[in-house]
Amino acid sequence: DQSLWAEICTELFHHLRHQSPQNISLVLNALARISVHDPVLLDHVANTLNAAWLCSFNVQDLALLCNSYARLSHPSERLFALCAAELLWKLPDSGAQEIALVAGSCAKLRFYEATLFRHLAHLTLHQLDGFGPRHTATVLHAFARMDASPPGLFRALASRLAAPDAARELGVASLTQACFAIECAALHQDASLMREVGRPLLEVLARRLLAIGRGPNTPLEPRHIGALAGACLQAGAQSQRLVIILTQWLLSGPQLKHEAGPSRERSVQSAAEEAVAAAETRGGLATLLDMVDAAAALRESLDRMKLHGGQEEEQILQELLAVALRTLVVGAKGNVVPQHLQQGRGVALHDGMTAFSVGFPRNGQSMCDHCLACRLHQKKVLFNVLSASVCDDDPGAGGYLIPEPRLPLHPRPYDDTRCSSDCGSYGSGKGAIAMPT
Repeated sequence: DQSLWAEICTELFHHLRHQSPQNISLVLNALARISVHDPVLLDHVANTLNAAWLCSFNVQDLALLCNSYARLSHPSERLFALCAAELLWKLPDSGAQEIALVAGSCAKLRFYEATLFRHLAHLTLHQLDGFGPRHTATVLHAFARMDASPPGLFRALASRLAAPDAARELGVASLTQACFAIECAALHQDASLMREVGRPLLEVLARRLLAIGRGPNTPLEPRHIGALAGACLQAGAQSQRLVIILTQWLLSGPQLKHEAGPSRERSVQSAAEEAVAAAETRGGLATLLDMVDAAAALRESLDRMKLHGGQEEEQILQELLAVALRTLVVGAKGNVVPQHLQQGRGVALHDGMTAFSVGFPRNGQSMCDHCLACRLHQKKVLFNVLSASVCDDDPGAGGYLIPEPRLPLHPRPYDDTRCSSDCGSYGSGKGAIAMPT
C-alpha cells in the first residue's frame, strides 16, 4: 500500500525527534526491505542524528541503520562517520549478524575507517565459531572489497567456508561474494596462502555454483557466471570443461540453461544477438556489462590454457563480446548512443571497444602472454569509461552496479602494432602489464 508507506515516511520526517532509536532503525530497515527510497527522508535523518543522539542507539540499532542506507544505495559520509565512532564502544556486544551487517554496509557504500575495520576483524576472529556460512561470506567479501583483508582473517574465513557442510548452505549471492573475495585475494594475498586455502575454497565454490546452476529453480545471471570465471582466471585455476559449461549458460540465458549451445538452425551470431538482447531486457546496462565481464574472463581463460579444443566456445565468446560492446555503443534499438554515453563519452567507449575486440587472435590461434595482458588492460579501460559515464551522469543511480576493474590500471596508449610473436594479435609489447600467475 503506497499511501500507507507515504504516511509512515511523513510521520518519521516530521516527528523524528520523538521517535525511539529502535523505531527509527526498524522503520528505515522496513523501507529498505521493500525498496522504498525516499532521499528527502534519508537526508533528513542523516543530517539530524548527532553523536549525542547515537549514544542511545544499541549495536543492533546502529547495524540496522547502516544497513538501511546501504541497501538503498544512499551514501552519507557524516552519518557513517558518527556511527563508526559509536560502534567502537558497542561492537563488543555484537554477534555475527551485526558484524556482517556493519562490514557489508560500509563496503557497499565505500566507507572505510581503519580503526572500525580493525575492530571488525578482531571480533570476527574472536567469534568465528558463531558465524554461519552467509555471514562468513559477507564479511569475507566486505574486507576484500575494501582491500583491507589481513592474511589471518582471510585464512580463517576461507577455511571455514571450504567446509562441506558450510558450502551446502551457500546461496547464489553468497557464492558470488566469496568468488569476488577469491579473485581479490589472488591479486593481493601471498601465493602460498592461495595454494593452502584459496584454491581449495574456489574448487568448493565452483562445484556448488554448478550444482545450483543445473537446478530448475535458481537461474544464473551473467554476474554470477562472471564472478566464478573471474576468480578462476585470477587464481590460475583453469578448467576447459568449466569454461565450456559457463559459456553455454552465458549464451543460453538464465531460463534456457539446458540448451547445449546454438542449434544448427541458429548461427553463432544470431544466438549471440538474442542473448545480448535478452540480457539488456532483463537488466539494461548493468547486465550487459556483466555479460562483457563474464565473456572476457572466459575468453582469457581459454587463451591461457593454450589447448587445441574449445574453438566453438572461442567463437561464441568472441561473438558475444562483439555484439554486447556494439550494443553498449550504439544501443540495441537504432543507431543512437545511449544517454549515459553522450557528450563525447561514446567516442571514448568506441575507441576502447575497437582496441579491445580487434586484437583477439583468429582461426584458433593462441594469444601470447603479453597480448593477453594488453587485452585485459583494454577491458579495464573500457569499464573505467563506462563507470565514469554512469557515475558522472547520475551519482545516485548506482556506480555500484558497474563491475570494478580487476587489476590496478596503468594508463598508456593502445599499441596497434602487430605482435612480434606468431599469435596474430595486436598491441603486444610496449608497456604491457604483467599478468599475475
